Amino acid sequence: MSELREEDLNLAAGYVLDALDEAERRRVESLLEAGDAGMTQAVREFREGAALMAHAAPAARPSPALRARVLDAARAQAPDRARVVERKPRRSPIESFWNWGWAAAAAALAVVSVAQWNASHRLQQQLSDARKVLGQARSRLSNEQKWADVLASPAARTVRLGVTPDGDAKLVARVAYDPASQRAVVIFENFSAPSGKDYELWAIRAGKPAALGLIRTDAEGRAILELDKLGDPAQLAALAVSLEPAGGAPTPDAPTGPVVMLGKLSG
Repeated sequence: MSELREEDLNLAAGYVLDALDEAERRRVESLLEAGDAGMTQAVREFREGAALMAHAAPAARPSPALRARVLDAARAQAPDRARVVERKPRRSPIESFWNWGWAAAAAALAVVSVAQWNASHRLQQQLSDARKVLGQARSRLSNEQKWADVLASPAARTVRLGVTPDGDAKLVARVAYDPASQRAVVIFENFSAPSGKDYELWAIRAGKPAALGLIRTDAEGRAILELDKLGDPAQLAALAVSLEPAGGAPTPDAPTGPVVMLGKLSG
């Protein structure tokens, strides 16, 4: 359904109650003739379901403009009835009361219907937002489960990278690597890089380095990297860390700074 402004919803309700002036009526009918989906559905729902909505939402509050318009239209019918009485037999008080009661009920019906329409759209949007949040939560859960499986795999290899002579002795890096899925989780501690520098992780495959990404840490120098598809376990020999200029090595196949940590994953 296309979105309608409150003004257009008011027009749809007024059209159903025949409470519009000529220009407004033509506007609604032109939209209906043009096949406007929103106006067509609004008019249809006001005609077919307004009574049910009025019963289901007694506490709904209309906009002041719509309430005033519909009540004015209902009151305006009184002079017309007076002129008709001069030409026809006088109506009983009960009949007059019934006619006025019907106009008032129709006014209340339109008022509540518009308020209920707006409330329904708000609920639909809230439901849509809730579904998106649930979908995101499921996606995160599935992703977290994937990496938890790496740590729980019976075939996982756990390796602690060693600090080289060029590295800071406080650096700590642990690797959990699952050859079956070719995934790894690497945990870093005390990895706050010097100013103007970045630590970068590398894979050594068949004797050749390949960049795996920069190590972005929190304020305490901790980070976790989740690595997917590291390659054929038979070719993946080791992981290494280098200290590079800010932004990392300019080439993806060779570090330009000193290698500060190294750990073998095979043999």
